[in-house]
Amino acid sequence: MKWFLRVLIALLVLMILVPAGWFAWLLTIRSARARQAMARGTLVTVAEDTTVITQPLRKDGYVNYLAALNNRAAEGVTPENNAAVPFWQAMGPSGIKPEMRSRYFQMLKMTPPPEKGDYYISFDEFLKKRRDAQDPHVLKLDEAGPEAESDYQRSAMRQPWSQEELPLVADWLAANEKPLALLVEASKRPRRFEPMLCGDSDEGKVFDASLGSFALSRDVGRALAAHAMLRLKLGKTDACWEDLLACHRFGRLTGQEPNTIQGLVAIAIDTMACEGDQAMLQHAPLTSAQAVKMRDDLAALPPLPNMVEKIDTSERFLFLDLVAGMARDGFDSMSGSPSESPVPKDAYVRATLDWDQILRMGNSWYDRMVVAGRKPARADREAEFVKIDKDLNEELKRHRDWMAMATTILFDKRSEQIGYIFISLMLPATRAAVNAQNRGEMQADLIRLGFALAAYRADHGSYPQKLGELTAQYIAKVPVDVFANDGPLHYALEGKGYLLYSVGPNGVDDGGRDREEGGKAGESWDDLPIRVK
Repeated sequence: MKWFLRVLIALLVLMILVPAGWFAWLLTIRSARARQAMARGTLVTVAEDTTVITQPLRKDGYVNYLAALNNRAAEGVTPENNAAVPFWQAMGPSGIKPEMRSRYFQMLKMTPPPEKGDYYISFDEFLKKRRDAQDPHVLKLDEAGPEAESDYQRSAMRQPWSQEELPLVADWLAANEKPLALLVEASKRPRRFEPMLCGDSDEGKVFDASLGSFALSRDVGRALAAHAMLRLKLGKTDACWEDLLACHRFGRLTGQEPNTIQGLVAIAIDTMACEGDQAMLQHAPLTSAQAVKMRDDLAALPPLPNMVEKIDTSERFLFLDLVAGMARDGFDSMSGSPSESPVPKDAYVRATLDWDQILRMGNSWYDRMVVAGRKPARADREAEFVKIDKDLNEELKRHRDWMAMATTILFDKRSEQIGYIFISLMLPATRAAVNAQNRGEMQADLIRLGFALAAYRADHGSYPQKLGELTAQYIAKVPVDVFANDGPLHYALEGKGYLLYSVGPNGVDDGGRDREEGGKAGESWDDLPIRVK
């Protein structure tokens, strides 16, 4: 019996001392980690496997990702080759927050435009002024409902129209005649760089930085497309093409900005130009020489923005900067952050977390997305993106169950658990961004093919029975459908015209029906068609 009591007592002692010793050991490790981090001055280690870049540094020793993005975007840019200089001369300074104007224009190496001038006015601003003046056309537009305004402007961008048909758009373009001419000239420059700033400094958080003029750029794209369609109605084919080509160039220049949002805006602007191109193919009696020139002008354009490269740089930098900012200041310091945070406010307690581990975790997931996005075959890219989503969801599920909570406490897994929270919240929609790029590139291929078909028709009096009949005289190689695993595009004659289309991102042949038709019918059609009747 005595031996049983001795064993029982020994077990009780072990039950008390082992967990106590375990927790004491954990606290010792955490305390040592905290002391080392605080002695170092930063809670992250500046190294290639954690912060990726090691320069430039902020005054407090952390990496200045905002300055790094600005430095990269500004390489090789001068006031003479930067389209942003005439852009702001056309826009005026009001598009830049007053507190950042001095630093902003200093970084562009240009004299700030005067406060007042004959500057570009957006369509929204134009309608507001007309609304304030009780213009009957605007009041009638307001009565038609909330979508009427955007539909009114959109109709001017996709088909020929006259001043009598759309008087508000005509007056808006007339009011912008001088700045639009300057913007067309700006589009001919090879580079575009606009600083990203926080207030009057580039030593701030990437998350908080102003993205410059992307909203204004989109409005300029609409203006150029609408101006082209007005000229098309007047039979000014060459002038119409001048506007559409400027719109294409303007979109590609916008894509030189580092952020993914600006990249998506660039693709949207180029899509506006492509819609105008389709209207020209439908309505303009192009000569063979005109069609060949338009085909060649499009082929000479710089490429659409590479969204994978933007994910690998600006989006990765955004993640790393957010994590470093939370290590430095706590989660509540981030703009728009929730009041309840997994990151403690106390600096010493934050120092017990392994922030380097969180940075490495984030980098490993970004590496996977970049590798997936660079796979040459779209089917392989899609399969890898699906696997990444599945793996991340499984990790999140694993870190939410009760066993994970116990493991977190016993084995110091807090950093890993918090890391997965951050990754799930901040990991960008890489798959959607890459699909947007693919869609834009497919549209561009279709439009170039459309001009090749127009040149063939001008020479032969009709369109070819098959795309293969377009010899090297019209196109070097018939493009494939990236959304059909590089299979053939769909092409069929319809009366005197044709229907040409890609199956679109859903990979399903919807018979040439696009998003708008699908939206009206409640179907998810997304083919990319060109119809010429």
